[in-house]
Amino acid sequence: MPPIRKESDVGAAGATKDAIDEGIIKKGFTRKEITAAYNKARTTLNRWQTKERELELFEQEHSIDDRWMRNSVEYQNAQKLLTERTYCRAVDNLERLVVQRLFELTKLGMNGVGLLFDFCLLFYLDSSYT
Repeated sequence: MPPIRKESDVGAAGATKDAIDEGIIKKGFTRKEITAAYNKARTTLNRWQTKERELELFEQEHSIDDRWMRNSVEYQNAQKLLTERTYCRAVDNLERLVVQRLFELTKLGMNGVGLLFDFCLLFYLDSSYT
């Protein structure tokens, strides 16, 4: 499958070169700064090309015909699933901290302190799962 490339992706290296050239003319970069900028641009392009080749091999091995775009239904569903997963992990972490706090209060013999707050928080967490 041929890779899907946008002109903006491929032209990024050229845009960087133009910015470097502009910097040479207008800002008076030194030879050392010019060399560093060219090396950075070349290294970035090489890394991008390597990742692109890895992606193409992965797509061929797994028989992936189409890449998802931001407006595709599959992409939107996957994004929603990831958002929900992140939310559930945050709620689980909060619940863990509340239980940890309850155990600490019990250990100190202060299990009645803050009980109403902890109860309300646990009630909220239980209702958020439904």
